Amino acid sequence: MVDPNISYPAMKQTLLEKYGVKPGSKMQFYRAKRKVQQTTKGVHVVSYNDLPPWIVAVENENKGSIVKLNVELVPNPNMNTQFKRLFFCLDAQKKGFVKGYAGLGLE
Repeated sequence: MVDPNISYPAMKQTLLEKYGVKPGSKMQFYRAKRKVQQTTKGVHVVSYNDLPPWIVAVENENKGSIVKLNVELVPNPNMNTQFKRLFFCLDAQKKGFVKGYAGLGLE
């Protein structure tokens, strides 16, 4: 499990146990943790921006499919909306369900 608030002693222990790596100083841990946080922070935001075109593509290419995107308006002037949830059901899934086939569950 990933813990963004992991302590430096816990990071040190995990790195030593899992990878046999023993960084020399607390500053190395601090810089490494900060670099990971900076590089991963914006990745999800960019991915969420790809959802509306993806929804249009699914609806155009898979007629009868249902795709619902739920977002929340946020007061942040840099962001218009915040992703909440996504539901999709492809037409083949609906037809299979109606015929009594077991569905595929994703979380």
